[in-house]
Amino acid sequence: MKKLPKEYLGDGLYANFDGFQIELTAENGLNITDTVALEPSVYKRLREYAKAINKEYNLAYFEENDEAEKERLIKERNKYEDEASRLRYPDNTGR
Repeated sequence: MKKLPKEYLGDGLYANFDGFQIELTAENGLNITDTVALEPSVYKRLREYAKAINKEYNLAYFEENDEAEKERLIKERNKYEDEASRLRYPDNTGR
Protein backbone atom coordinates (compact mmCIF):
# COMPACT_ATOMS: atom_id res chain seq x y z
CA MET A 1 0.00 0.00 0.00
CA LYS A 2 1.31 3.43 -0.97
CA LYS A 3 2.02 5.57 2.07
CA LEU A 4 0.64 9.07 1.89
CA PRO A 5 2.57 11.92 3.48
CA LYS A 6 1.24 13.53 6.64
CA GLU A 7 -1.19 16.24 5.59
CA TYR A 8 -1.90 19.56 7.28
CA LEU A 9 -5.65 20.03 7.76
CA GLY A 10 -5.60 23.46 9.40
CA ASP A 11 -5.68 24.88 12.94
CA GLY A 12 -2.52 22.97 13.89
CA LEU A 13 -4.09 19.61 12.99
CA TYR A 14 -2.34 17.01 10.83
CA ALA A 15 -3.61 13.69 9.46
CA ASN A 16 -1.66 10.55 8.69
CA PHE A 17 -2.89 7.14 7.52
CA ASP A 18 -1.04 4.08 8.82
CA GLY A 19 -2.77 1.52 6.62
CA PHE A 20 -5.58 0.87 9.09
CA GLN A 21 -6.55 4.04 10.89
CA ILE A 22 -6.30 7.80 10.50
CA GLU A 23 -3.97 9.33 13.04
CA LEU A 24 -4.70 12.96 13.90
CA THR A 25 -2.01 14.98 15.61
CA ALA A 26 -2.24 18.43 17.10
CA GLU A 27 1.03 20.30 16.74
CA ASN A 28 2.20 23.64 18.07
CA GLY A 29 4.88 24.21 15.44
CA LEU A 30 7.60 22.49 17.45
CA ASN A 31 6.09 19.34 18.90
CA ILE A 32 3.14 17.00 18.67
CA THR A 33 0.93 17.97 21.60
CA ASP A 34 -1.92 15.45 21.20
CA THR A 35 -2.65 12.35 19.14
CA VAL A 36 -5.93 10.63 18.33
CA ALA A 37 -6.23 7.49 16.21
CA LEU A 38 -9.52 6.99 14.38
CA GLU A 39 -10.04 3.36 13.45
CA PRO A 40 -12.59 2.81 10.65
CA SER A 41 -15.61 2.32 12.95
CA VAL A 42 -14.79 5.50 14.90
CA TYR A 43 -14.29 7.47 11.67
CA LYS A 44 -17.68 6.22 10.47
CA ARG A 45 -19.31 7.39 13.72
CA LEU A 46 -17.62 10.78 13.38
CA ARG A 47 -19.11 11.17 9.91
CA GLU A 48 -22.54 10.16 11.22
CA TYR A 49 -22.19 12.69 14.04
CA ALA A 50 -21.30 15.44 11.56
CA LYS A 51 -24.37 14.58 9.48
CA ALA A 52 -26.55 14.70 12.60
CA ILE A 53 -25.16 18.15 13.46
CA ASN A 54 -25.91 19.28 9.95
CA LYS A 55 -29.47 18.00 10.09
CA GLU A 56 -30.20 19.34 13.59
CA TYR A 57 -28.79 22.82 12.99
CA ASN A 58 -29.43 23.07 9.23
CA LEU A 59 -25.75 23.61 8.46
CA ALA A 60 -24.12 22.93 5.12
CA TYR A 61 -20.45 22.83 6.01
CA PHE A 62 -20.51 19.28 7.39
CA GLU A 63 -22.22 17.93 4.26
CA GLU A 64 -20.67 15.24 2.13
CA ASN A 65 -20.13 16.39 -1.42
CA ASP A 66 -21.26 13.23 -3.14
CA GLU A 67 -23.82 13.33 -5.93
CA ALA A 68 -26.69 11.94 -3.86
CA GLU A 69 -26.18 14.61 -1.24
CA LYS A 70 -26.03 17.33 -3.89
CA GLU A 71 -29.30 16.10 -5.36
CA ARG A 72 -30.91 16.10 -1.91
CA LEU A 73 -29.79 19.66 -1.29
CA ILE A 74 -31.06 20.83 -4.68
CA LYS A 75 -34.47 19.22 -4.06
CA GLU A 76 -34.64 20.80 -0.61
CA ARG A 77 -33.70 24.22 -1.99
CA ASN A 78 -36.28 23.91 -4.77
CA LYS A 79 -38.95 22.97 -2.23
CA TYR A 80 -38.22 26.11 -0.22
CA GLU A 81 -38.10 28.29 -3.33
CA ASP A 82 -41.47 26.91 -4.51
CA GLU A 83 -43.02 27.54 -1.10
CA ALA A 84 -41.59 31.08 -1.00
CA SER A 85 -42.99 31.74 -4.47
CA ARG A 86 -46.46 30.50 -3.43
CA LEU A 87 -46.40 32.75 -0.39
CA ARG A 88 -45.13 35.71 -2.37
CA TYR A 89 -47.55 35.28 -5.29
CA PRO A 90 -50.66 33.53 -3.99
CA ASP A 91 -52.66 34.30 -7.15
CA ASN A 92 -50.09 32.46 -9.37
CA THR A 93 -49.47 35.51 -11.55
CA GLY A 94 -45.71 35.12 -11.20
CA ARG A 95 -45.40 38.76 -10.19
